[in-house]
Amino acid sequence: MKSLTFGISGTDGLAIKVMVALFELGHDVLTLPGSGEQFLEIASSLGIPAAPRLAPALDAVFPLAAHDAAAATHTAGPMAIRFGMATHSVDGYCGELAWTMGPPGNAQTLCGGDFDFNTLSSGADVAAAVAELALGLLVEAVNYAARHNGAWPKPAQRAVAAQATSLALLESLAFRHRSNQPALPDAPQGSLFAQFAASAARYPGHTALVAPDGTLTYDDLFHYAAAIAVDLERQGLAPHGDGDVVIGVAMPKSTRLYATILAILGMGAAYVPLDPAYPLARLTAIAEDAGLQLVLTDASHAATFEQIGLRTVQVPSFQHGQCRTRSVPPAWALGEARYQPHRLATLIYTSGSTGRPKGAMLEQRNLTAFCHWYRHYVSLAPTSRALQFSTISFDASILDMLPVLLAGGCLVAPSEQQRHDFGALDQLVRSQAITHAFLPPALLASLPDYAWPTLEHLVTGGDVCDPDTIERWRGGRQFHNIYGPTECTVLATTSNFAIDSDNKNIGVPIAGAHVYVLDDNQKPVKSGEPGELFIGGAGVGRGYYGQPAMTAERFLDDPMAPGSKMYRTGDIVKRRADGGLQFIGRRDCQVKIRGFRVELGEIENTLLACGMYKHCAVVVDERKRILAFVARPTTATSGVAELKAALRQRLPDYMVPSHVIAVPSLPATDNGKIDRRALLSMPIPATHSAAGEVLNETESRLRSIWATVLSLNETEIGKSDSFFDLGGHSLLVSRMLLAIKKAWAVSTPLARFMEQPTIASLALLLTDDTIRKGDRISGQVYADMVLPETVRPLPGAQPALRAPRAVLLTGANGFLGVFLLQQILQQTDAIVYCLVRAATVEQGSSKLDAALAANGLPGLAGHARIRIVTGDLEQADLGLAPHQFTDLAARIDAIYHNGASVNHVYDYRHLAAANVHATLALLRLATTGKNKAMHYVSTLSAASNVDAAGRIVEDGPSRTPPAFVNNGYNLTKWVSEHLVWQAIGRGVAGTIIRPGNISGHTQSGLCQPDQNRIMLLIKGSIQLGCAPAWESGFDLCPVDFLAEAAVRCTLAQPPATPVLHFHNPKPLRWVDYLRHWQERGYALELVAPDEWRRRIVDVDESNALYNVLSFYLDDDNEDIGDMSHIDHARTAAALAQVGMAFPDKDAALIEANMRYLLECGFMPALPAEALD
Repeated sequence: MKSLTFGISGTDGLAIKVMVALFELGHDVLTLPGSGEQFLEIASSLGIPAAPRLAPALDAVFPLAAHDAAAATHTAGPMAIRFGMATHSVDGYCGELAWTMGPPGNAQTLCGGDFDFNTLSSGADVAAAVAELALGLLVEAVNYAARHNGAWPKPAQRAVAAQATSLALLESLAFRHRSNQPALPDAPQGSLFAQFAASAARYPGHTALVAPDGTLTYDDLFHYAAAIAVDLERQGLAPHGDGDVVIGVAMPKSTRLYATILAILGMGAAYVPLDPAYPLARLTAIAEDAGLQLVLTDASHAATFEQIGLRTVQVPSFQHGQCRTRSVPPAWALGEARYQPHRLATLIYTSGSTGRPKGAMLEQRNLTAFCHWYRHYVSLAPTSRALQFSTISFDASILDMLPVLLAGGCLVAPSEQQRHDFGALDQLVRSQAITHAFLPPALLASLPDYAWPTLEHLVTGGDVCDPDTIERWRGGRQFHNIYGPTECTVLATTSNFAIDSDNKNIGVPIAGAHVYVLDDNQKPVKSGEPGELFIGGAGVGRGYYGQPAMTAERFLDDPMAPGSKMYRTGDIVKRRADGGLQFIGRRDCQVKIRGFRVELGEIENTLLACGMYKHCAVVVDERKRILAFVARPTTATSGVAELKAALRQRLPDYMVPSHVIAVPSLPATDNGKIDRRALLSMPIPATHSAAGEVLNETESRLRSIWATVLSLNETEIGKSDSFFDLGGHSLLVSRMLLAIKKAWAVSTPLARFMEQPTIASLALLLTDDTIRKGDRISGQVYADMVLPETVRPLPGAQPALRAPRAVLLTGANGFLGVFLLQQILQQTDAIVYCLVRAATVEQGSSKLDAALAANGLPGLAGHARIRIVTGDLEQADLGLAPHQFTDLAARIDAIYHNGASVNHVYDYRHLAAANVHATLALLRLATTGKNKAMHYVSTLSAASNVDAAGRIVEDGPSRTPPAFVNNGYNLTKWVSEHLVWQAIGRGVAGTIIRPGNISGHTQSGLCQPDQNRIMLLIKGSIQLGCAPAWESGFDLCPVDFLAEAAVRCTLAQPPATPVLHFHNPKPLRWVDYLRHWQERGYALELVAPDEWRRRIVDVDESNALYNVLSFYLDDDNEDIGDMSHIDHARTAAALAQVGMAFPDKDAALIEANMRYLLECGFMPALPAEALD
């Protein structure tokens, strides 16, 4: 087929898919002017260049940017291929599309098709499906042209025309979702007070309010509010023109409180709720920020505000006769005198990340729309009795207070004593026959199992409700989970809790609201993919009072509602299959712990999933320690030690909390959210009392080192405490061992330390040479390498190696894994089942898609032949249920086992489950139901079979362990090789694949340098200014070559060899590779290895070598070996059989590798003189 040359301009979405597809088809692709930043970044990562000023002859251009600059540039040259689309339904989920070729106005249809995705809910999913359909049609046309020497297929007969608006239509389609519903019809006109006045006129004798200081009818409450308002107006406090008037309100729950709020709303002003229980400093900050001149209060609180310089007016208590004799202007009585929809109604303050409170401005229109929807949602009626539990400074008070008064129901306000005394609250709810209540999750979790038979609607929100609380409170009533920031008028989405409800499901938008789930570029993501939640619609408020910069940052233009704003929540969610939203966590709950990004919500989810405690919360203290607090054990035997052990099996070590603390209950704020500040102030129990311990000199010096590395006091460390129980993890192990190297001038075997990671055992390792130098392999290692007799191929047909119909791939979201996935999809027609560690298929799909995008393969995301299997290599049977294991065994024909727990610090015992037991489970899978091929990705570091000349042969493993036996990872690979080799000996079709140093992509140089010790060594040496002058070769085996070679060789029939060595034997000396960096301009001195080891002891955390120093402190070097001692003849023959050969380590390969390391920002900036 002919290789064609294309030019393309684009911004994102479809343009990126087209560019990647053309590139992966092997055509020459150039980017054209008018392209967007994201488009060009991906092009750069693939090594796709920009078109030069004098562009070569192009076979076609694709003007897929916002404008047709590319087409204008090349009008005299190639034909322009454009995208066209038309929709035939209101929501745009069905229609037709076409690719046209030729100049605008005279173009012919190249190819096209109809689409109908009415079964989908998400516009983002529809847009992605339309793009995939369009891409498939285009690829067929391009393949035709490649086969026919550049001649395109004959024009098709389709009516749809390509036009500039088609790309905009496709983009806007992605923002739609069927869960976004319009506002309810028949919304009442006029102000909230007008609606309250109508209720008072309709139900004058009904009880409107039951408060700690008395009861008022609707007629009483109306006249009380009117009298207060008249007094305020006479004092000149009513708003004039378009201006806003803000008035502070500070008093306990009482008849005067609610009458005052109604009075302020009725006169067209805005109330600023001030909780009298707040500290004086916070009240002062709010008053200053809001510019308050007046606070309405009572006699017991007036002095508080007067001492900070505020004018106060004490609202008189209700006097029936006096209220009725006040003059109430008729227009005011209707609440319309000064009503304007965009006039400020309330200013509610929330905590700001800078410490300055944020005043969220809500307008009359916001409250009116919300109250109208909420009345219908919870069926408020004149017979309803609503509990007003929240403080008025919390936005949920609006939900409690206003809708019920507009419906003619009764508002019941508890006293402070009733709010904090469970028994008193229970009595109030029962005696007042409460039908509606908002109670926060933390309170519900702490309340006893009260029977409240009259409670019809229980509402909760503001925090995540744990499963135990859901189960206890859902029975006999509607249990609503609401979500929404204050800035969007109390709530924006809602769901109902039922049996086995997902506690992170925050539901669908309320009527009149619409939500978007967007990526970092503010583009919609597909269902199941995580993104940031943005909210639009009637509830979005005006912004933050007096903070225009913050308002502009959080209140953005709504792409689907011109002239309106959407609110950026900072919450990470994803769309569920049912259209609801799954809450994942806060952006600001993603914290950096020693260089790792940690999601605290993920740790909390894992804590609850362990099933040992019902409630939990995770915080990070000032010492960057992760602290987990748990409450309400599920069984009498639940303990924090068992829980922490379970966490180590489920979380990366850097995410395991330093301390797990059991408490009777989690503290709550006055608004019912978990009080995380209170958790941080709790004392942390010592894991061990060091008082009275007798330590020798070595142990004492070690304890001092541990205290520094772990940021602990020495009194918190006992000599029998585990390094990991004290908060240590693999990176800190390296730092600790470096400190030991400096102090004692000896190195400590990692594996031996990991066997007993305590000060006592470490001291013995340092002082007893026989222990320190011993290479001990436990009996368990030799026991694990024996394949059970039951694992044997079944009688009958062997698998079709050349054309498997279904393949299982483990480690698909790793660096090599994504390229193996690409090659399996390209070289076979198989369905590829990808085993991904995730809670749900959607989460697994998101992880895989993210890995594909990060490695320059975004076009494979959502591929029709990819299937996600949620599992876990560390769990028995891969984390699959028995029926899942059996079902998968019946479907697949081959297994590519690329997954592993890659950790060069941990010992065999820590890694055996993921790396050995999983291999055994996969061999059982390979011989269950039907025979399957088993291709195992090992490592050359685990190779152990050496001939008489000392060469590592292309054969199975020997009983002699690999050279670097103290590396637990290598040991697990060696044991797994034994299992696979025995299976091959019994007749299982299989291969052992041993990669060497996996380097960057041949063309783009793309790699994962932060996860490659050799790259860290090179960077750190450049930072240090010197590198070891090792006399050895340097392996560069490009990841794309390795993946293609592995798949082609394993599909070959008959297979050339069951063992493949994929180091790259082409010549390149280590020192010659380093000279390329010197020629780039880096001052890099080549020194004797001993001298280099002496110098690296002094590096600090700013050096890339710091966290991997323990691997280079000894004479032996696992990473840079003599490749002349590695046999590759059989592998070379296998490559020749499939038309491949090892790539040359030439200037182009080295340049691509270096260019990527520089452009991605991994390498230090070049010296100024090198840039001249």
